[in-house]
Amino acid sequence: MSLVAAGKAGTAVVADAIQFYPWPNIVYLPIQDAPQCQWAFVWRTSNETPLIRALAHAAADAGQA
Repeated sequence: MSLVAAGKAGTAVVADAIQFYPWPNIVYLPIQDAPQCQWAFVWRTSNETPLIRALAHAAADAGQA
């Protein structure tokens, strides 16, 4: 986002990004015909802990509700 704000890059982001990454120098324009984005949890398997695994299970369970 800092490269976008500096005018050195552009990027596509999910619509929710405007809520979480409000930048004064960035304009968010909706892409009307783009497919919906799906979120996913990712982590390095070498750093996996029981807490991370529990979070992944909780998210999967919540997504099925």
